[in-house]
Amino acid sequence: MYSLAYSKNRSLRSLPINLVWVSKGFRFESFWPKLDGFKEVVSRAWNKQLRICNPFLRLHTKLQRTAKELRTWSKSLIGNNKLLLAAARQLIWILDVVQDYRPLSADESLLHRQLKTRFLGLTAVEKLRARQASRLTSIRAAHANSKNLLGAPPARENTLNWNVMGLNTLQGDLLELPFEEEEILAAINKLNAENAPGPDGFTGLFFRIAWPIVKEDVLRAFNYFYQLHDQHFRNLNSAHICLIPKNAEAVSFSDFRPISLSHSLAKIISKVLASRLAPHLDRLPSAFIRKRSIHDNFLYTQNLIRELKRVKAPTLFLKLDIAKAFDSVRWDYLLEVLQQMGFGNRWRDWVSILLRTANSAVLLNGDRGDYFQHGRGLRQGDPLSPLLFIIAIDPLQKLFSLAAEQGFLTPVHHRAARLRVSLYADDAAIFLNPNRNEVMATHQILSAFSKASGLTTNLSKCAVYPICCESSDLESIMEPFPCEVKSFPCKYLGLPLSDRSLRRVDFQPVLDKLATRLSAWTVGQVWKTNTVHFLTVFPLKKWAIKKIDKIRRSFLWRGSENANGGHCLVKWTRAARPKELGRLGILDLELVLYGFAGFGLARLTALDPGLAPHRHVIKLTQLYSEHPLWLLLEMDFSLAFGMTLGSWVWESARVWSNNLILPPVVDCLSVEDWWLTAFLGKPEEHHKTISGILMYIVWNIWKERNRRIFDGKSASLTTVFSRAKEEMALRRA
Repeated sequence: MYSLAYSKNRSLRSLPINLVWVSKGFRFESFWPKLDGFKEVVSRAWNKQLRICNPFLRLHTKLQRTAKELRTWSKSLIGNNKLLLAAARQLIWILDVVQDYRPLSADESLLHRQLKTRFLGLTAVEKLRARQASRLTSIRAAHANSKNLLGAPPARENTLNWNVMGLNTLQGDLLELPFEEEEILAAINKLNAENAPGPDGFTGLFFRIAWPIVKEDVLRAFNYFYQLHDQHFRNLNSAHICLIPKNAEAVSFSDFRPISLSHSLAKIISKVLASRLAPHLDRLPSAFIRKRSIHDNFLYTQNLIRELKRVKAPTLFLKLDIAKAFDSVRWDYLLEVLQQMGFGNRWRDWVSILLRTANSAVLLNGDRGDYFQHGRGLRQGDPLSPLLFIIAIDPLQKLFSLAAEQGFLTPVHHRAARLRVSLYADDAAIFLNPNRNEVMATHQILSAFSKASGLTTNLSKCAVYPICCESSDLESIMEPFPCEVKSFPCKYLGLPLSDRSLRRVDFQPVLDKLATRLSAWTVGQVWKTNTVHFLTVFPLKKWAIKKIDKIRRSFLWRGSENANGGHCLVKWTRAARPKELGRLGILDLELVLYGFAGFGLARLTALDPGLAPHRHVIKLTQLYSEHPLWLLLEMDFSLAFGMTLGSWVWESARVWSNNLILPPVVDCLSVEDWWLTAFLGKPEEHHKTISGILMYIVWNIWKERNRRIFDGKSASLTTVFSRAKEEMALRRA
């Protein structure tokens, strides 16, 4: 058996696995905090006398000392867990055999019980180890370009004209405040406790458990970073690059996915900076933003394509591929964009320190290569990298908007095309008119952006999909942009994109994936991220639900064989009931799909108005009244305030009543709580009027909700409020 081996000084080649030396670096075990004496060992190692003043080097040394002490302590306490487990299993088996022939003595019975207790404890430890190791083998990340990591990029000769770009500017003062203990601890708590560790071997779980012991040194390091010091920060900003095979037959470098496992402190610092930055990026047209969903971009694109086809508007849908996007961002360009967007000097210096001190080593079969410096790109797996990439790619949207304003690109001929560029991370799609000049202008824009930013468009993977362009000479039109001309359907953001409704054949890949992941013991839990991603946008048809249920039923009762009614011990509808009711708790797929739809609807109505992707993003053609989706929205006080309808009506009532009533607030736990607080501070003679307004508004919101769900009709928000006022007037009369 062979494996890939690679280092800074030798090219990619094949080596037998048994010839590769495997280093055993430190790795924090998730079960250690549950053992007696853990905190004492950490405290003893951490508080040893240390004559180092530099906070970065001091923290680095203390982490190394603690790792050494924990490893020694673990060996003395547990030893070789697998060997002990095998010995306990063998002794238990011997005593079980003896017990079949004669009663065990008192000492033998005591030993038997102690061995079983010990065996359970050792098994739990082994399960935790296996679980932590499984997370390493299941890591998936986007491709990384190793060539860009090995040297500095050439000098940048091209830049953008920032004076005419009109980038979104941010208020950066709040980003540069001194670091507080609360936000650092919050960032630590947000880190996955079982993520694969970096070069230091520690995970977020260690810092959570040992925070009272380590916080003084961590805070000192953060304060040193705040003061823009970078001496010895390189020790805390290292990473291991692991190559994860894409498939079982990986033989070349392209068959592996590189992922960076960063040092724990660098990850915590990036997490704090990302938590500060994320709220300021809500209005940038890209991904990785809180409250923004990948489905928004896909649904906008899909509905616009279908609408353009319906009105027979000739359009080109150009799907772009940005080669090695994360790994090719130029640092000088990124810092320039940050400056133009209003980020202060301190924030830009923080980003610069994180970038220029980053160093990585490649791990292959446990063998760590030499550390090397980065010359460009953003580290994949770093919490701050996705947000910095959003900022780096934002000027591309501005370039296309500027080209449209100056007449190089003409508007797409439909009112639905409010945004002609759809960006989600490094996936970009552009709507163009079938015009040679527009195609040439698009190519020039992408070329200029590539020279300035380092983000190069991979023409071999780009494709154009014509919409109602039968009478156009596409070969001549696309000559300035040499990419392949294809027809729908295609894959966009991991989903099938088509100018028509999906057919059965389009659902088949999802059904096949579900079938391959089913087993008799996981029949109730079969949902993976990509499957949920598909079903959130495309609800399964009745035939597909029946087919999946047939596969699940067969796995449950017959393994891999088909099961008919005679093989099923329990009726399927009963098996799908909750375990609390004495059934098997198998997921009811139909209800799960309604839940997906309800979740998307609830998330959409909760979006900030500035983020709302207009009515062209999602088109709900049917709401199934037999399954009350709106209960998802009516829980947690959302009937009164969470719905867009209710929010507007309550605000109108506040203005109309001269602030006699106030709109419901999200902090209230229920309508009852809000009802009681509505009378606080109000004169008693107004209580009757207030209660009347509250009742009639809630009643009319409820009626409008029922009208929209059950009758398929809707009134304007002004009409809903007018009806409430009319009923109040009739009551007074």
